[in-house]
Amino acid sequence: MRRAVIVYERAGQGHLAAAEVLRSILQAEPDVEVVLTDGEELERDGGGENPLIALWNFLITRGWFRLADLILNHWFRVAIFPLLSVSATFPRVKSRLKAMRPDAVMSTADAFSRALGDAANEIGIPFTVLPIEFSIFADVMHPDASYLVYFEETARAIRRFDLTTPHFRLVIRDDATAREKLAYLFQWFTTYGVRRTEPLLFQGAGGVAPQANTLPCHVVGPLRDIADDAPAAEPGPNERPQILVASGSLGGRFVSLVVRALLAMPDLDADVTALCGRDESLVAELQALTPASAGVRLECCGYVNDMPARLRRTSVLVARPSASLFLEAILAGVPLLIPARATKNDSGTVDLTRAWRIGETYDHDDDIPATLTRMLPNLGEYRARLKDVRARYPEPRESVAARIRAVVWRR
Repeated sequence: MRRAVIVYERAGQGHLAAAEVLRSILQAEPDVEVVLTDGEELERDGGGENPLIALWNFLITRGWFRLADLILNHWFRVAIFPLLSVSATFPRVKSRLKAMRPDAVMSTADAFSRALGDAANEIGIPFTVLPIEFSIFADVMHPDASYLVYFEETARAIRRFDLTTPHFRLVIRDDATAREKLAYLFQWFTTYGVRRTEPLLFQGAGGVAPQANTLPCHVVGPLRDIADDAPAAEPGPNERPQILVASGSLGGRFVSLVVRALLAMPDLDADVTALCGRDESLVAELQALTPASAGVRLECCGYVNDMPARLRRTSVLVARPSASLFLEAILAGVPLLIPARATKNDSGTVDLTRAWRIGETYDHDDDIPATLTRMLPNLGEYRARLKDVRARYPEPRESVAARIRAVVWRR
């Protein structure tokens, strides 16, 4: 019996969803045991929510995207991550992973790849990474990993990283001396500095820099649950528009602002559904609003478990940029309306929406009504381009699954 360990994290639903898809694919073989583990279980002692994830959710729920970007996508990566690398955290992750006695390791998590990949090398087993975002931070990567990516644009982003820089080139031994750790930190900060992450620690999905490495990347297309792979919806030409507003499972200020902008449109004739996630107070807040147009019907929902079916009934998805929602929208054939300003980890969603012309972006909340008004008469054009994107990946699911198993086990 072969054991595969898949490490995910609880920062949103996308990491776990990707891990569950991998588990279903690997368990199709009779001699395989798959263990899913939260990265926090390997990293931390004691229970409770990871304070960094709690901070992220707090900031995103309140719509403070720039502050979330600054603290967790910038300062964490340029300053906190190298300190974790020389602390007891990485050896603890490696030790606990080894105790699970895996024959292969996979990761859909951020920030754990250095420790997981080093542990896999020490055991002598393969390590595979499935990044859930389309723009890539260096801490998602390991120089000896193989990569499963949804789109070619992500593969190109991975191959633009300079593997001669400290994150990829230097290995901190578990028994490293204080002098060796200080030397590592000196090289880190003199190489990366503290002012920006791009390009040495971050590569966007829309970047044009030349290839700098030949890391093995395997494009698998917009892979999700089997239920998500149903044919895209084909709404009738005279069907009443169905507008879905979502911000992952968080709800929060983004949903509130978008719904208020839609309800203020005097000529809108559509059904508006607000997915408020686990934000129960938001449901009550929005239900108390009165639309400016008599043609608007508003439905407010909490957390839902039927997102693929809802998306197939949707005309336009107005959403906070999210890799998970982006994949589900492609599979459902739903045009996107998203803000142009996104946190760096989700910026690939904006880049690809623009490049593939499968939706629109807006700069300010005040732009939502005019942008949506332009979109509604032309939804067929967006759906046609969504079909084109999906048609780029005609490979049957079982064939993709077989390729994934071959990568994971290095057959």
